Amino acid sequence: MYYVEESHPAIIDKEMWEAVQLEIERRRAIALLRNITLIERELK
Repeated sequence: MYYVEESHPAIIDKEMWEAVQLEIERRRAIALLRNITLIERELK
């Protein structure tokens, strides 16, 4: 498999990507505090 950067326009902009990553981390932190088990999926 090959990975090529900037070979086509982004589907979402960088700011949206970063906002979503922060939200994922926020939810993970809340789950840890409340002893909630998260099921994470791998992207294929």
